Amino acid sequence: MNNNSFNLAYRDRGTWLDRASGATKLLAFIFLSGISMIVLDTRFLIFLVILSLIVLKISRVKFSEVSFLIKLVVFFYDYQSVDDLCFGTWLWCSALSLQGYYFW
Repeated sequence: MNNNSFNLAYRDRGTWLDRASGATKLLAFIFLSGISMIVLDTRFLIFLVILSLIVLKISRVKFSEVSFLIKLVVFFYDYQSVDDLCFGTWLWCSALSLQGYYFW
């Protein structure tokens, strides 16, 4: 089998992340996802990205194993940016405020 094929198999590397329970990993994921959606400070989000990269390095996850997911996230981020530039979220906000739905 080709080593470069897309594979979602679990690989036990003997790191602290492998020894953590599934519930701990799920709670950490939910907590970090919630915090990143609530806090809109760019400096804090950059800190979370750096922290995530450090955790990936410590847990010995190869970039090739997660590169598909990273490319997928970057693609949708770029798509959303182009969509905002073309159609603009300000158009929807201004249209809704004219109808009296938003009061800011």
